[in-house]
Amino acid sequence: MQPRCETEVGRRATKGSAVKVRSRGRSMEAMRTRTALVAAAVLAVSACSVDVPVAADAGESTGVAPLGTEASSESGSTEGGVVTGGTHGPNDTSSSDAAGSEDDGPKLDLEVPETTGPLDDCADVSKQILVLATNEAQDPLTQEVHRFVMESATFELVTVLDESCDLSNVNDGDHSMAVDRAGIAYTPTPNPTHGGLGGLYALDLNAANASCTELATAPPFASTPGLAFVGTDPMAPSMERLLYKAAGPAGALGWLDLGQTPAPTTAIAVPAMIGPLIAGTVDERLFAIAYAGGGAGDLVRLSPDDGSIVQTLTSLDDATQHLAFYAGDIVLFDALLVATNAFVPTVRRYDLDDDDGNGEHELEVLVDVDDGPPGLRIRGVASSTCVPLTPAG
Repeated sequence: MQPRCETEVGRRATKGSAVKVRSRGRSMEAMRTRTALVAAAVLAVSACSVDVPVAADAGESTGVAPLGTEASSESGSTEGGVVTGGTHGPNDTSSSDAAGSEDDGPKLDLEVPETTGPLDDCADVSKQILVLATNEAQDPLTQEVHRFVMESATFELVTVLDESCDLSNVNDGDHSMAVDRAGIAYTPTPNPTHGGLGGLYALDLNAANASCTELATAPPFASTPGLAFVGTDPMAPSMERLLYKAAGPAGALGWLDLGQTPAPTTAIAVPAMIGPLIAGTVDERLFAIAYAGGGAGDLVRLSPDDGSIVQTLTSLDDATQHLAFYAGDIVLFDALLVATNAFVPTVRRYDLDDDDGNGEHELEVLVDVDDGPPGLRIRGVASSTCVPLTPAG
């Protein structure tokens, strides 16, 4: 678990912020063990004519294909808009089908450790709620991504975006961000891009100073969309797709095929009176806020297949809050302008799963306006399909 950090942006900037970069290599011990197993299997096949399946490596890639290039089949593919793990992804279970009969000769018994679940293909940065923000306490101001640590209700700096990321014209109320399992974030470009229509930035949050690569969408968005990754198979967590919800009460819900360049958009439905800010989970749930009039809204669960309201959860006083999911809760983020003429983030938690067992689904304040880091103006919030579904323990 990440340690608690300073909550004041100025103190954190002075003391410095360590960025945790995910290691993508295997340990030498693991490599030696695997090599020994493979060697033993080869010798056994030669001596005994017994087929011994060897597990495939889990391939990973966090690279972002630049505009105008096509994604390699080695780094992933899409199936009906679903982003998969690639040729040797975490769900690649291909092996030899040949199995020797009892008369085929002696059998080779290899001690294979039991697995307790799917392989962890997640970058460390993808395992927490992530917040895209403009830090107006800095001079000049900076565009940053922070993680929000639920256990301590604190913001921790992850990366400072470089000058390639232009968020100067974004709208607070309907801007957004989504993050995939490898730690690649997607956020809308300002509307002046593409001759008045919005596209997408992709940025690698594993880097200390993330750069924005502009991705082409076909067609580009006519308004700034909400974005969220949603799982498509709970038994295969790496299967996910990027959903978008166009701004406005009549904005379409659809998905983006990131396996193609330019990335085509496919509309699913036009859910009535649903705001653009959405949050998804690995087990195929999708959450949003329905407009209720007078600036208020209802927190709802939507069907990712047809956009219909599956369940109305609770009423909210503000329909433009950013959403995230974490360990059975919906987390709501807002940025309030206070008397000092500075934006301060506020955070609330909706107890979706009633983890305390009291039969109530409370709406609890985690960060009040008096506690949030001053000047941190929220632009987007994301929870990837790597965040836990249930509380620890």
